[in-house]
Amino acid sequence: MRKSGMTRAQLAGRARQRAVMNAQREADRQAWREGRRARLERLPQDAVWCVAHVVAGKENAAERALAMEGFHVYCPMQKVSVGSGARRIDVERALFPRYLFIAKRRAGADVHAVREVLGVLRDGQGQWARVAGADLAPLIDSEMRGAFDASDSRKRARAKARRAALTTGQCVTINDGPFAGIIGKINVMKGADRVELLIAALGGAVPVIVGIDMIAEAA
Repeated sequence: MRKSGMTRAQLAGRARQRAVMNAQREADRQAWREGRRARLERLPQDAVWCVAHVVAGKENAAERALAMEGFHVYCPMQKVSVGSGARRIDVERALFPRYLFIAKRRAGADVHAVREVLGVLRDGQGQWARVAGADLAPLIDSEMRGAFDASDSRKRARAKARRAALTTGQCVTINDGPFAGIIGKINVMKGADRVELLIAALGGAVPVIVGIDMIAEAA
């Protein structure tokens, strides 16, 4: 069925055009994500920052638009995993939903020119509420160190690194669970995230299975 009198070829052309535009927008977003770390390293430490209130779910778009408008801008991001089973994926989202930090950079920069921005928080005198750069620096540093990455891929990478550091016969301390504080010896590696330990109990060596994240090298 034709829509609005358009031919099939015209409809197909419109579809291709939309696909190209969507691909370009995704490429732009990916380029922004890839260059974000370098931008964070260049943010001025001595700037005075304000807190902007933005449309829910538009934090990333507001961050990009404010940067283009002439502001230093920082939206703290966290990485989490959503979904279930085979559809579970890692996603990035705002650490503080609907808020980000801005600092004026270019003369004439207008926060109201960015449609995703609802406004800027104000103090009791009606002035923009301010945040010192020294208070924001630890937040930026934490994000760059991966402190806000709680994704499945991050957990798997950590488990893999921990497993690679363990060897059969190594003495470790159990830090969690009913055996917390007990020292055991690694007997068998159990898959990617568990180990079988031998601990002294009942007059002999008793095997127990614990998660890799529950143990640390014995002092």
